[in-house]
Amino acid sequence: EDNRIRIVEREGELSSARTTGLNNARGKYVYLIEGDALLLQNALETLYNAAEECGAEVIHSTTYFERMEVAHGEFDRTLRVKADKVQRRGWLTADRNARITSCFIDGELDPLRGLNMYRREFVLSHMDRLEDKLSDDRLLFITLLSLAEKFYCVPDCLYVHAHRMPTLQNQTPDISVIVPVYNVERYVEGSINSILEQTFKDFEVIVVDDASPDRSIDICEQLARS
Repeated sequence: EDNRIRIVEREGELSSARTTGLNNARGKYVYLIEGDALLLQNALETLYNAAEECGAEVIHSTTYFERMEVAHGEFDRTLRVKADKVQRRGWLTADRNARITSCFIDGELDPLRGLNMYRREFVLSHMDRLEDKLSDDRLLFITLLSLAEKFYCVPDCLYVHAHRMPTLQNQTPDISVIVPVYNVERYVEGSINSILEQTFKDFEVIVVDDASPDRSIDICEQLARS
């Protein structure tokens, strides 16, 4: 059993998952990451050491890798290097307005969530201003960028961002494949797989249970979960 892992439930209908995480956090620093992202092995050590050395409220990594999803759940093995225009180790200007200009007008900083580690007490002290911004990376980053007295950059590449294909839940597919299913348990898996393996990817599959008495629908449900 790994006691470093704690599972907590989201607190209430209106609370975001990030708010719940922050309310349960005990560390001196907090690091926000998506469930499909990857960290290099030395990521937390690098950010922590930089934070302890300089005492900044925000530590920002100016370089990251990106992996491209080529099919749902499958990624290209080639990693692309993405980098901010600011490529140096050291302090970002103490002028908070200039920081915002450099980030959003000059495009020198990327607000991607996995690039930043924050001092926990600093974040919690400003929760009244952050509560409605925690679900939006850009709003969260620009707010903390404007609030932090000390903002430190490291040029190390520590994070692998997943550039995912759009899900059909968020868009209208070009093709809907409709499959009425009745008493075809011996054949339906091959039929569905032949659809899923199409070279054309922008489609949905609608399986219609035609009151089938056999295991046809069970097989389709298993395919949908796999």
